[in-house]
Amino acid sequence: MSIPEIIGKSVCGPKHIEAGDTCQDNWNGDAAEEYLLTCVADGLGSSDQSAVGSELAVNAVVSRFQDWVAEFDGEIATISEETIEELYGELYSTARTSLINRAESEENSLDEYHTTLSIVLATPDWYAAGAVGDSGLVGIDPTGHFKRLVAREESSTASATVPITASPSLIEERKRFKFERSPVAAIVSFSDGFDRFAWDKSDSSKPRTKFFNRISRFVTGVDSFNDSDARRQFGQFVESEVFKEHSSDDKTLVVGRFPSNISSQLIESPGKQKYDDVEFIQAVQDLSDVEASISAIAKRVGCSQATASNRLSTLEVLGDVESESVDTKIIWKAVDSGEN
Repeated sequence: MSIPEIIGKSVCGPKHIEAGDTCQDNWNGDAAEEYLLTCVADGLGSSDQSAVGSELAVNAVVSRFQDWVAEFDGEIATISEETIEELYGELYSTARTSLINRAESEENSLDEYHTTLSIVLATPDWYAAGAVGDSGLVGIDPTGHFKRLVAREESSTASATVPITASPSLIEERKRFKFERSPVAAIVSFSDGFDRFAWDKSDSSKPRTKFFNRISRFVTGVDSFNDSDARRQFGQFVESEVFKEHSSDDKTLVVGRFPSNISSQLIESPGKQKYDDVEFIQAVQDLSDVEASISAIAKRVGCSQATASNRLSTLEVLGDVESESVDTKIIWKAVDSGEN
């Protein structure tokens, strides 16, 4: 479990399904013994070829990065910030050029290929994060702390986001980039379809603990991202009915991890929880033939009603359980495994 791993998934949002459109998000990545690279692109819904644009962008980034690695004769672990910032300039330029070339070959306007693009390159000792547009980038450090890797885009509306097809001067003005020599155990990249779940409600500049606790438990709890069960868990999380209900946009989530940076402190840190989520889900299922109330669930798990209430609220946001009001009580039920 020493090689860095990447897992990701894009799902079509309800509004695009209803319109008969395809998912306009795309992602790609690359991992080797000393690094991992992830990129997420969100095609803007108002553009005819935005799905094509986002796919071209992420594929161009990975292809150019792989060429750069083959050409680079230094040590990636000790690379300078200046070199990485120069590389990022190349990656964004390559992605933009791929869209220009496609637009010209298809005799289309470049505006039809509008897409955002975020890129994270990391090693066990440093990370570099860049974003053009409104994607989110969050790191999980070896102690279990969640940190925003770059500032969120400063725009008052989604339509004001800056795509990589914008003018070079506007991209230069609005791009965000950060290089930091500090270790990360995992990096999380996501499109804006996850914004309302991933950012703190009281301070939208901070990662939302409940959301990233769930991801952290996944990162520390599976042996390999390539395991079929791990992929099933990840897919169910991304496709949660709660996410669909509260956000009609496409959603992409990509997670990369450095197993060598996963410490015992990180494994024990998510939520400092004495009880596992599965205990609460199982209790709800076991009580399905009676009233699965907070008091009944707390008794079954062996915790306080306050703990049960807090945990069930979290699981509801994540799509594992749902509640309904019956008379004066809140009754809980588990979401079918194929839907959560």
